[in-house]
Amino acid sequence: MQSELPKPPHKADKPWQSPFWHIPGYLARRLQMICTAVVTDVAEREKLNLLQWAVLVHICEAPDIDQSSLADFASVDKTSIGRLVDQLEAMNLVERRANGKDRRIWMLRATPRGQEVRRRVGPKIAVAQNQLLSCLTAKERASFLSLLRRVVAANEGSIRPGAGRRKPVNSRGETT
Repeated sequence: MQSELPKPPHKADKPWQSPFWHIPGYLARRLQMICTAVVTDVAEREKLNLLQWAVLVHICEAPDIDQSSLADFASVDKTSIGRLVDQLEAMNLVERRANGKDRRIWMLRATPRGQEVRRRVGPKIAVAQNQLLSCLTAKERASFLSLLRRVVAANEGSIRPGAGRRKPVNSRGETT
C-alpha cells in the first residue's frame, strides 16, 4: 500500500516541509532556486539575468579567456555560452578578440563598461548572498561553504551542461 504524502498544515504558524527534505538533490535544487532569485533581484536592476551576470564575472576574472574554456568554467553548454556572449557584447559589456595563434578562437575581455558594472553590482550581490546566509552563525557559514565546495569538487565529473533540456522531437513524436 502506498503511503500518502503528508498534507500541508492549515495553520501558518509552522512551515510545512516536503517529505523530500532529507534528499540532498531536492534540497540543492530548492537552494539553487532561492540563490537564483536573490541574485536575479539585484542583477535585473542592470538588465542582466543570472547567467549573463555569471558569465560577465568569469570574463572579468579571466581576461582573454576563450569561449570554450568559459563554457566549462561557467558550466554552460557551448551553444548557450555563444548566445550569452553575444548578448553581453550587444550590451557593450564584453568584447571578442581574435586569437593571434588560431583565428577560429575568440578571446573574451570585459569592456570598461563591463568592469564598471561588475564593480558596482558585485558588492550588492554579496550583500544579498550574505542576507541569504544570515540564518547561520559565522562558523556555520564557513562550515556550510566548505562542505558545499567539497561536495561539488568531489562530483565535478557529473556536470553535463545542457543535459536537463528536452531532446528535440520530430513530427512523429520521436526524439531525434
